[in-house]
Amino acid sequence: ISWALTSVLPSSDRILTTEVLSRTSPDLRDLIVALAAGAAGAYATSREDISSSLSGVAVAVALVPPLSVVGFAVSIGRFDLARGALLLYVVNLFAIILVGAGVFLASGFVPRGRLRAASKRIRVGVAVVALALVAVAVPLTIASVRSASRAQLSQTVNQTIVTWLTPYPSLTVDGVTITGVDVQVQLSGPVAPPPTKELITMLKSMVGPSVAVRVVWFQTSK
Repeated sequence: ISWALTSVLPSSDRILTTEVLSRTSPDLRDLIVALAAGAAGAYATSREDISSSLSGVAVAVALVPPLSVVGFAVSIGRFDLARGALLLYVVNLFAIILVGAGVFLASGFVPRGRLRAASKRIRVGVAVVALALVAVAVPLTIASVRSASRAQLSQTVNQTIVTWLTPYPSLTVDGVTITGVDVQVQLSGPVAPPPTKELITMLKSMVGPSVAVRVVWFQTSK
């Protein structure tokens, strides 16, 4: 449905919003959310005194958005984003199945006689899902480590720029863009920034000696 709707929308409506992009690069935080959703849904199903709609809401929050993003991304030809959203969907699906099975077993929702009769099948099923979840959790862990490293680097770079501009309070840092090969600093203010040689040396020592550092200054009236 997502793919079909996106296909008939005008091209101006195919915007990569924050909601879409947030589901194309999953990390360990998404796995934690999926585990919580699965636990809540399974617990609500096993208890008569809790609304049955909770399980549907929990599963919908974890599964529907990433699957919708897959269809949206495929429709606009962004298969790289579709792969990320599909990974999030698979992680959520396996997490919900695994933690749901655990909650059902621990709460006594499944009769003991049935557990004994199908114990081998249950063990095999849980083991397969657990292994699959561990397999997809590996790229999530790598993504989380990279994200934390980028955040730390960005914070250090921004602090260095602010310190460099301390003698020039009239200058404002409008933005800092960091990529693997480029660091761009955007400044604005009524006076020209100081010589950039010192800043370039400091940023190269943080990001890497091969990066290109550019300082762009927009002059303002005040």
